[in-house]
Amino acid sequence: MSIASVDQLNGLVPLREETVRFDIHNAAGTKLGVLAVDSSARARITNDTGRSIRRTLEGLRIPPRPLHDQDTTRYYAAEINALTQNVRPQWILEPSGDAYPLGVFYFADASSSSHTWGEPLDCSLVDRCVDLDQPLETTVGYPTGTLVHTALVAEAIAAGITDTTLIQASSLVLGEPVAGAAGRDTRLRVMEQLCAKIGFLAPYFDNSGNFVCRAAEVVETAIPKFDYGLNTNVIMGSILQSDDSLSSPNRWIALDPAAVLAPLVGRFDLPAVAPNSFANTARRRTRVVEIVGLADQAAAHAAAQAAYATSGATFSWLSFQTPADPRHDTFDIIDFNDVHYREIAWSLDLAAGGLHRHDCRGTYNS
Repeated sequence: MSIASVDQLNGLVPLREETVRFDIHNAAGTKLGVLAVDSSARARITNDTGRSIRRTLEGLRIPPRPLHDQDTTRYYAAEINALTQNVRPQWILEPSGDAYPLGVFYFADASSSSHTWGEPLDCSLVDRCVDLDQPLETTVGYPTGTLVHTALVAEAIAAGITDTTLIQASSLVLGEPVAGAAGRDTRLRVMEQLCAKIGFLAPYFDNSGNFVCRAAEVVETAIPKFDYGLNTNVIMGSILQSDDSLSSPNRWIALDPAAVLAPLVGRFDLPAVAPNSFANTARRRTRVVEIVGLADQAAAHAAAQAAYATSGATFSWLSFQTPADPRHDTFDIIDFNDVHYREIAWSLDLAAGGLHRHDCRGTYNS
C-alpha cells in the first residue's frame, strides 16, 4: 500500500482516480478473467454484522458480449456459470494501481431477461457465510472440558475452510457440553455459540475471503482503525447521531443457568466516567444474556464483556457518509470526534465516486 494511495483514501488528496474491477474465479480459486458489468445498474456491497450472511452484493448486471469484443479474458453473461464461479471485487486506485479486495461472493441468484440486443444477467451474490448457514447433516457435540479453540477449528474444517490461522487462540474450555442437532441447527449457529462463551465476536469472512474468529475489543480502549470527524472527508449533512443513554444498560450479566453447583454469573459494569454509568446516574440498567456452557468465572466475565462490546444497546448511535474507503472490513473500531464506535454495518456503491455509508455504535466520550 503506497503513501499516495493512503492519502487519497484519507481525503488528503482532493481529486483521485479510481475504478472497480470484478475478478471472476473458479471453485478452486483460480482467476479466470475480469467480469464485464453494466455500471448503470449501480452494484452495491452491504456488510451487516447483524445478519447471518454478513456480506451481500446486489445490483450486479452482466451484459451480453458485444460482437466487436473477442477478448476471452473478459466474461460476459453467456460465459457465467453461477454454480462454479465466484466474484471478487477489487477497488483500484490510480496511478499506483493499488488494489483493495472487497470480499469473495457466490452467486445466489442470476436471472436473465430477453431483449432485442441480447440477454443480460441480473445477479445477487452472498459471501462465504452461506456455506456455514446450512442445516447440519449430522449432530455435532463437544464435551465439557473441550478447548473452545479446538471446537472452532473442527467446525471450520468440517465446513470446508482449510485456512484456520485467523481463529484467535484461547485457553478457555467448555464448562458444559455443546451440541448442534442435525436438521435443526446450523454450523454458523454452533460457532456463534462457541464464540459467545469465550468473549469472541461472531465469526465472519474478511475482505480477502479469510475466515476470522477473534476476541471482542473494549470499544473505548481499542485503537481505532479510522479517524473521522467534522474536519475530515465526511459528507456534510449526512451525519446522524442519537443518544440512548436514558435506556441503555450500564451493567451486563452473563449467566449460565446450567452450571452444576450454582448459576455461574459474570458481570461487566460501565466505567464510572461513562455518562450513563451507575456512578453518574445512581440508576442501575441491567442487560442479562444466558450462555450455557461457561467454563468458569473468567469465562463468564469475558462473555459479559463481549455482550457489552457487541450490544446494540449502547450509549450512542452514529451514521454518516464518506467517499469510498475500501479498507473498511468487519467490526472495525473508528474514532469520530474523539468518541470511539464499533462499525456494525456499511454499504458501498461499486463505482468511481461511489458513496460509502457507515452505521456505528458507540460507548461514551472517554
